[in-house]
Formats: sequence, C-alpha cells, structure tokens
Amino acid sequence: MKAVRVMIAHPDEAIADKLRAVIEADPRVAVVATASRGDDCVKKVGITWPTVVVMDTKFADMTAGRVIQKLSQTRVPLAVLICSTEAQKGVKELEEALSAGAYNFILLPKNPAEIDTIGRQILTTIHVTGFSKTKNIPQVDPKLEVKHESSTEPHAKLNCVVMDAAPQHLSSLGWL
Repeated sequence: MKAVRVMIAHPDEAIADKLRAVIEADPRVAVVATASRGDDCVKKVGITWPTVVVMDTKFADMTAGRVIQKLSQTRVPLAVLICSTEAQKGVKELEEALSAGAYNFILLPKNPAEIDTIGRQILTTIHVTGFSKTKNIPQVDPKLEVKHESSTEPHAKLNCVVMDAAPQHLSSLGWL
C-alpha cells in the first residue's frame, strides 16, 4: 500500500515535533515536510506534493484560511486537516479554514505531551482524508480572479463562486 504523504504546518515546535512522532509511528504514513509559517507551507507544498497537510489555525504571517486559499492556487491535489489547541466550533480562524476548504479539525490538548492520547484519532483522520479525493481543497487557476461569497442565511449550505475572467483566459481553458 502506498504511504500517505503528510506535511505538518504548525508554529509551535513542541507540538509539531509531537505530531511528527505520532504520525511517523504508522509505517503507512510519511512526513515529507514541516513548516512553521504560512508562506513556508505554501512554498514547500509545491516542492513536496503532500497528500494531507496537518495545520494549525493561525501562523505569525497569516491564518490557516489564507494559507488554504493560497494552496488552492498551487493546483496540488491535497486535503487539509486542522489540528490545533484552538480548534473549537465558533473560533473565527477555524471557521475561516473550514470555509476555505479544510476537511476536518481535531482539538489538540494544551500540553504537547498529551497528544499521544489522541494519536489514533489523528492517524485515522489522516488515512480517511488521504485516500478520499472528495476531501481535497478546491483547485483555483491562479490566472483567474476568483471571489468567494457565502450566504449569511443559516439554512444555506452552498457557497457561490463568482469568476471574473477575460475571454482569452476562458478560451485557453476551453470554456469558449
């Protein structure tokens, strides 16, 4: 069986090291890169092509939602799993990441030494995410200007994507 390629993007080195130890304990999963900043994550994804990015909700330079938007433009097929000590419903950064395309989230314990207690949950979620193309973040052509608007209605489940593109871009895609 092919290994699931994982990138760990987390600003806290102790948490990143513990996540790496938990993930690498499974021989079916390979950690191919780590990043402590959002821009570093985007750069390394283009080089290492991970299947799953395990990331925190915010970095020193940007939020996870912004990182996911930038990852969508790399056109690398991948899924994002949020693993954070702040990953709770209602947290603005988590909601932004989920809206941008993160598949799921796991609340990490505040103490990095306790991450082992949820290791099985982390690995199971990585496996499910890694082998299902439906969990991947949306792909966006970086040449096209894309505006994301979502309904504020509580019953609305769909997001609307409005594309503003020049005719030459649309014809190069075969849409004209």
